[in-house]
Amino acid sequence: MLKNLAILGCESLESLPKGLVHYDNSRITTCHHEDLEILGCPSLCLFPPGELPAALTQLEIWDCKQLECIPERLLQNSRSLEFIRIGNCKKLKAFPQCMYSFEDLTELHVNQCPSLQSFPESGLPIRTLRTVLISNCVNLKSLPNKMHDLTSLQYLTIFGCPSVKYFPEGGFPPNVLSLSIWGCKQLKQPFAEWCLNKLTSLEDLNVGDFDLDMTPFPEDSTIPRTLVHLRVQSLPNLRFLSKGLHNLIFLEVLDVWDCPKLQFLPKDGLPIMLGVLHIRNCPLLENQCLDEKGAFWPIISHLPLVRIDYVDI
Repeated sequence: MLKNLAILGCESLESLPKGLVHYDNSRITTCHHEDLEILGCPSLCLFPPGELPAALTQLEIWDCKQLECIPERLLQNSRSLEFIRIGNCKKLKAFPQCMYSFEDLTELHVNQCPSLQSFPESGLPIRTLRTVLISNCVNLKSLPNKMHDLTSLQYLTIFGCPSVKYFPEGGFPPNVLSLSIWGCKQLKQPFAEWCLNKLTSLEDLNVGDFDLDMTPFPEDSTIPRTLVHLRVQSLPNLRFLSKGLHNLIFLEVLDVWDCPKLQFLPKDGLPIMLGVLHIRNCPLLENQCLDEKGAFWPIISHLPLVRIDYVDI
C-alpha cells in the first residue's frame, strides 16, 4: 500500500492526476497515502474533483507559482493531518476554512506567499498546534486572530512580513517557549504593548528589523524573567541596553547584532547567569568592549565567552 507520494519538478503539470483523490459517489478507496509532497510544479493551478485521503498526515506544497487556492473540498476529509507546509506559491491568496479545524495538526509552515494578505477571521482554533512559522509573506497585513487561544503552541516565528502593523488582540499564545518577531518593518505597536511579560514559559526571544523606538531596551517588566536566550538584531535606533536586562536572572545567552547606534551596556551589570555574549556589527559598542582597554571590559570580563564579530576575546 502506497504511503508516501512525492510529485517533484513537473514543470508543465497543470493538474494533479485524478487517481490522487477519491470520490464519495464512486466509493473509490485506493488512495491511502499518509505523506503527500507536491514540489517544484510551477504550472500547477488545478486539483481534480474529490478529496485527499483521510489517512493523510503530512502535506507539503512548494514552488507551485500558478496555484491561487486550495479547494475546500480537497482537504475536508483529511482530519488526520499533523503537518502542513506551504511555500513559494506566489499567487496563493487564501487557505481553506476547513484547515483550521484539524484536531491533530501540530505544525503549520507558511513561507513566501506574497499574495496572501490575511488569515480567516476565525483565526487558528487548533489547540494541538505546537509550531507556527510564517515567513516572507510580504503583503500579509495581519496575523491570525485568537492566537492567545493556542494553548499548546510552543514555537512561533514571524519573519519577513513587512506589512504587519499590529498583533492580534489578546496577545501571543500563553505557553510559548520560543518567539521570533523579525523583519516586520511597518510594525506600529509599541514593544510595551506586546504583553510579553504574560508569557511565563518564554525561554527564547528574537526581535528586530523594525523601526520602533526601542530605546531603552528592554523597558522594565516588558519581558519575562524566564528568558534563557535573547537575541536583539537590526534595530537602527537602539542606543543602550537598560537596567531591565539585569532582571533576567536566568539569561544565559545574549546576542546583539546589527545595531549601529548602540553604545551602552547596563550600568548595573549583566544578568548573573549570563555565559555567552555575542556582539556583531555594533561598532560603537564593540570599541568599548575590547580586551582590558574598553570601558565595559570590567562588566564583561568574567563571562566564559565574549564574541565580537565572530572573534572570541
